[in-house]
Amino acid sequence: MHMYFTKRSLGNFFLISTAVATLGCSESVDRNKIEYADTANVLAYPAKVETTPVVSSDDAADDPTIWIHPNDKSKSLIVGTDKQKGLGVYDLQGQLVQFVEHGRPNNVDLRQRVSLDGESVDLVAFSDRSDNTVGLATIDESGITIVGSFGVKEEPYGFCLGQHTDQLFAIVTYKDGLLEQYKFGEYIKDTPSLVFSYQFDSQLEGCVMDDTNGRLFVGEENHGVWALNPSTGQVDLVDVIDGQNGIVADVEGMDIYHARAGNSGLLFVSSQGNDSFATYALEPPYRFVDRFRVNATDAIDGAQETDGLAVTSTPLPGFPSGLLVVQDGFNDDGMQNFKYVDARTK
Repeated sequence: MHMYFTKRSLGNFFLISTAVATLGCSESVDRNKIEYADTANVLAYPAKVETTPVVSSDDAADDPTIWIHPNDKSKSLIVGTDKQKGLGVYDLQGQLVQFVEHGRPNNVDLRQRVSLDGESVDLVAFSDRSDNTVGLATIDESGITIVGSFGVKEEPYGFCLGQHTDQLFAIVTYKDGLLEQYKFGEYIKDTPSLVFSYQFDSQLEGCVMDDTNGRLFVGEENHGVWALNPSTGQVDLVDVIDGQNGIVADVEGMDIYHARAGNSGLLFVSSQGNDSFATYALEPPYRFVDRFRVNATDAIDGAQETDGLAVTSTPLPGFPSGLLVVQDGFNDDGMQNFKYVDARTK
């Protein structure tokens, strides 16, 4: 059954609190030496690794996702979009090990050990604005292989996968505020069925599913962060831009750091307009935890104006607390790229 809801029916149940000034500066400024007004209240973590820059100029790198090797964690991979040209695959040292020229992929996500075509596969999927599809690929230690696609509405923008109660889902977001959730069948060739949609007031992009309970988190770029329960239609405001927690437009990439020994699960969100990242508890009332920035070291510049991000709590070589990968909109030594950070959490 396809359920349809709209936020307009919920009424204006929130107030925007004290405005937070956003940063305005030219590209000629050394962005690693910016003095932020909120520095005293925002943590700072260093970038430990950076990837080979994407080949496309201007605004090109966008969204990453992390594949964990099932047997040898040192062979884990990061897939990142070059939204003008294709998909790059990087190792844990940031080296480009594969590039697949394919359409104009914007957001990318993956799920491991999903059941398709009668076997267990690791599936990568991405929104592709070149032909208004969701592209599908498999991944293993040799890289990715494109295996298919399915059509969606015009200009799919944000994208994420989810797996709940043994069902695999694809979630697509659009610039007009529409969110759509599709359910996969048993085979790659089966066209996924639209099972849920929701109309927000303005442009969406980043999204992530909490697979444990099937809850969706989505960023309305110029408004805030929302949590949705597709089973009930319940929609809750997690945080609002220009509020007391300090996030500002655009709300961009998001992902979930899953709970592990000594750490609670957290939602990570990119607050693009002030070069920071916010974290929240995964359960209502979605308590705000903290904000941080990715700062520069002597060897690697920091990350600013981040679009997409990906995080895992799985310890990896060089990243004992897990890995956070963020897009860098102003890479110092070439085109845009991705930065790797140890995913420290409280």
